Amino acid sequence: MSLHKNVIAIVDANENASRIRGLGVSHAKPIMPVLARYNLVDFAFSNLIYAGIYPVFLLVDKPNRHIFNYIGTGSPWNLNRRSNGIHYLFSTKEQIGTGNNLGALYKTVSFVKSIDRDVVLLTNTNTINRIDYVEMYEKLKTSGADIVWAFRREANHDRYLNMEILKFNARTEKVVNFGINTGSKEEIKIDLGIFMMSKKMYLSLISEAVELNINSKFETFLKSKVEELKIIAYEIDTWVGFLNSAEEYFENQLKLMNDQNIAVETFTKFPLYTRELDQTSSYYSQSASVSNSLLASGCKIKGKVKNSILFRGVEIGKNAEVEDSIILSNVIIGDNVKLKNIIIDENAIISSEKTLIADKKSPLVIMKNSKI
Repeated sequence: MSLHKNVIAIVDANENASRIRGLGVSHAKPIMPVLARYNLVDFAFSNLIYAGIYPVFLLVDKPNRHIFNYIGTGSPWNLNRRSNGIHYLFSTKEQIGTGNNLGALYKTVSFVKSIDRDVVLLTNTNTINRIDYVEMYEKLKTSGADIVWAFRREANHDRYLNMEILKFNARTEKVVNFGINTGSKEEIKIDLGIFMMSKKMYLSLISEAVELNINSKFETFLKSKVEELKIIAYEIDTWVGFLNSAEEYFENQLKLMNDQNIAVETFTKFPLYTRELDQTSSYYSQSASVSNSLLASGCKIKGKVKNSILFRGVEIGKNAEVEDSIILSNVIIGDNVKLKNIIIDENAIISSEKTLIADKKSPLVIMKNSKI
């Protein structure tokens, strides 16, 4: 089933990447590099296109050259359409940096009114996920909900502390409250910040929030109305990779590589599109050894790579050993270097004979353009 006649999407790309230690300084969250050749926004757009959802509004805090350069007209995701393609939305001058997206969303009202769609989906670029929006749409239509709100069920863990969660009635699936995880429960329902509602409901709630001069995100306003609205919980039963810290960035990407079920689900459930770069195939010398690793194109491997992720243009020197590490684009690793549990940002150079070994639970992050 295609939703091209039913749903319009708004993708909130305002999430701050500053919590990802060492990487958030040089990468905006929607174009955070993941899994050797992708960026987070690839997952959001690919999920939408698979479900046939367009046009797409991309909500960003302010004009960002790096985001524009990567996404452009949206052609890699078939969003380069005259009217039903990608549209950029920016926060008002007074709202930049405040997290308040209502001013930008209010700009969509006239367009949403005019387009022949009956449902609005609000999603984001915060996680690695493969969400089937057709099932979510059917849930909205069959449940009689005002809003259908996505969550992911997880066994509680220290890394999920302070994350936003929701609670719902097990029989009716109606959300009864939203809150913050304090670690007191064995199992939690993590709020994914992804929700769907009728166009009529969206227009009504946006207008109400603006009239009340609400100074918060739209979803925060919706949460304040949890008793008034019929918000139905929708469980995402496929794997979701959270990237709220350097530890999660490291752990969840390597977890995907080491779990065949998650890997198949992520890469083959439905097509995953990205911006293609014209680069040569990777080169492997006779001394190279690569096992259980993801490598993008343009790499030159002369050493040993094990259980690692290498982005485009990475060079691994002779007799170098790279294990359990994530190496971003155009990094040069010298001869006889030993790396384990390391994240290296773009264009860094690790000179010969260096040894860098960190704890698996707290990977070392080498900043962009560093020389060691």
